[in-house]
Amino acid sequence: MSRKDRYDAFLVRIFKYVVVVLALFSFVLFFGSFDHDLTFGYLLYCICCSYTAGFCVIGLFSVMFRRTSLFPRWKMIAVVLALATVIAFVMWELFNNDPESPNVFIAGFMYILVWTVETEPTLVLVIAGVYSIAAIITFATYGVLEVLSALLGKDFHRVILSLMKSEDSKLKRRSRKLFMVPDIIDVDDVTLDPRKSVGFDLALFRHLYKYVLGVGVIVASYLFLNPVFLQLIPIQDMMLIIILLSIFVSVLVVPVNLTRTLGAEARSAGNRPFPLWKGMKTKMFHPGFYILLFLTLLWVCLFTDEDLARIFVSYVGYFIFMILTSMLVSFIYVNSFYPDLNEAVASNFEEAKSKL
Repeated sequence: MSRKDRYDAFLVRIFKYVVVVLALFSFVLFFGSFDHDLTFGYLLYCICCSYTAGFCVIGLFSVMFRRTSLFPRWKMIAVVLALATVIAFVMWELFNNDPESPNVFIAGFMYILVWTVETEPTLVLVIAGVYSIAAIITFATYGVLEVLSALLGKDFHRVILSLMKSEDSKLKRRSRKLFMVPDIIDVDDVTLDPRKSVGFDLALFRHLYKYVLGVGVIVASYLFLNPVFLQLIPIQDMMLIIILLSIFVSVLVVPVNLTRTLGAEARSAGNRPFPLWKGMKTKMFHPGFYILLFLTLLWVCLFTDEDLARIFVSYVGYFIFMILTSMLVSFIYVNSFYPDLNEAVASNFEEAKSKL
């Protein structure tokens, strides 16, 4: 077993304990505060901050000591700084020093992650705030992808292989639901045709970017257009919560893209091969459901006299940051995780299949 395999096994082994510790820390932060009311919004805020901090620590270790990349580290830093600088200038051009704009939140972001600094936004503060947000997104993304890659590398091939096993196990039933394999298909075999790529896979980056951005916008729509959250959570806290939640969007998107790049197909005697990634995509990202959700929440907002101008301004500010997040998540995955993860799952799959 290589050093990387031992580290991945260690991450998988301790992950459940990390989740519990961070959950306890969230509640300590929540009940130990004397400056906030004990509301649902503040609880969500504490949970997001705790888990983001935990994954930032894992990500920092990954960047500094473990994870190799297609691009050298200095180029990655240059990419992050360039994206953050562009976002900062766009935000400044759009909102300037408007006291009701997201720039007030951004200018105060560098101060302990809360909107407590009552100061007029300046270009320098906005740039510093965007740099702070970009750093957190980068390290937390590395942490999330490090853990996700370890979990998928260890067990994802078993999920795929369960489809072709004769016994009707719980894992097989869940796998059929996950990949939405039609009932008429009696799976005889599952095959992989891993995608071959040399260097940085730009097509995969674009594909992943679109999905991360789309899911992030859906998350934002649910919070920004939900009248309950609008009344319970201050807009500045909501901005922070959504930005931090967006970091974890990769947990939904990466498994679908991994199945796609593996070329996993279910085969049977009388049907064409069934691409598993298409069923998985439909399961997780059915467009009709999200369009209906968006329109329903918008309709509710219109009839509950919510401040649509405030919602729109915050939405635009978040959307710009979601572009930054989507680019960083997609770039980090393709640059640092995709080649090893794709190879590991394919290798484990073929080894386990040969023993059936």
